[in-house]
Amino acid sequence: MILLSRSQNFSKQKAQEITFKNLQPKIEVTYLEGRGRDEALNPFFTNRDGNNAVQELFVYDDFVVALSVHGIVNHNQKEKIRSIFMNNLNDSIFVVSVRERQDCSKMKCRSLPIKQLREGNNKGLKLFSNFVLKWPDFIEFDELNSKIVTKHTEEGAYRVWSLETYQMLYVLTHEFLAEFKICNGVMLLLFNPVGNSIPMTIINVHNGEPLMNIAYQGQLGEIEFVEQFNENILIKQKDKPLKIHDILTNQSKFIYNFESPDAFIFVYEKELFVSLREGKITIWSTDGSMVTNFNQQVLYSQEPERRKIQERNYVISLSTSRRFLFTVIKEEQLPANQNNLENPENPHHGILLQAQSLTTSSNRVLTPNQTSLRSNINIEPPKKSTDVIINVIDIQKGKLISEIRASTSKKNNLKLSPKKFEKLMNTITYVFYDELRHEVITGHESGSVVIWN
Repeated sequence: MILLSRSQNFSKQKAQEITFKNLQPKIEVTYLEGRGRDEALNPFFTNRDGNNAVQELFVYDDFVVALSVHGIVNHNQKEKIRSIFMNNLNDSIFVVSVRERQDCSKMKCRSLPIKQLREGNNKGLKLFSNFVLKWPDFIEFDELNSKIVTKHTEEGAYRVWSLETYQMLYVLTHEFLAEFKICNGVMLLLFNPVGNSIPMTIINVHNGEPLMNIAYQGQLGEIEFVEQFNENILIKQKDKPLKIHDILTNQSKFIYNFESPDAFIFVYEKELFVSLREGKITIWSTDGSMVTNFNQQVLYSQEPERRKIQERNYVISLSTSRRFLFTVIKEEQLPANQNNLENPENPHHGILLQAQSLTTSSNRVLTPNQTSLRSNINIEPPKKSTDVIINVIDIQKGKLISEIRASTSKKNNLKLSPKKFEKLMNTITYVFYDELRHEVITGHESGSVVIWN
């Protein structure tokens, strides 16, 4: 884990108009500076490619905190950090780690107050020590409702904790409880199917009290996913349309030919959800209409399975405000003649955003094929730049607003040789956007962290 202070190098700034096109790499911090470059590491603390990729990264005040594949704390090769979470409610970092002597199967949790870290103390406070957490158990952080949920497989229980105080609030136990989904103020409990029905219960996420019992009825085939989004439940069966069911009105809408995505992003404030699949991004409204599919452009790269980081093989990051989406793509993976950006000078270029009319027939909602006003615009990339592009998407506007590339046409600010600089810039594994300073921070395969401004 890297803790980098920026207090002497950067000042807080608020740009009147947000623009990303001129951002360039300015500072690099190498993983665990002070460690000997040739110092051997336990093979367990590298991934299958032997690199030390940054897999998590965030900003707190004047600090950048990054977690690499090694995950070593204080040069302790017997402990590996699995995950970190910035808890802004109590100014601390929540750390989940494992130890080699326990076959790296038992998870240990502790809280590291930022105040202690400033003083060089990374011991922290042990959490949840009275309960066993071991594979396949997990810990889920719910910032929306200020909760933590832990799964305890051996007990058949889920525990819900306060994110601010770490006090246990209630325990969920049921012989047939299969999984849960958390939304704004509520939690959806899904139980094992009974005949052609999937029983569900909606509870108050703050105290665990049941609010509503519902059931999904129908011929149950293979369930690909069930998600909750505000008052809507999204259900997708194999070879069936996506069903969006409003539990308040008991009305359903359908999206036909919807393919299960690699991941979802829910934008609660705008009633939008984003689906990511095979390099393509689509924004949907909860009324079943497609806001934009970015003209079916490829907007992020997918690496080979062996290069997965935390079970993902792509680099996508959502800003804290949930307005900007950052995706990383290698130019070599762009289809021929794909031009990502619209012409900012021409108001008729860009993605068409409109309230689409819905045709209703026999409880079937059809979404018309969306038209695009985008023209083929020949935008030449910089004559000398790296092969990796960071796309910036404004989700609220449904537009790809910028492409960030590292220029190699002149001497770089990192004081690296052109070859080393290009290699570093072409191996981005994580992106974080500091909205307060308007800086992009990237983690890299080598374990380095780079600040762009």
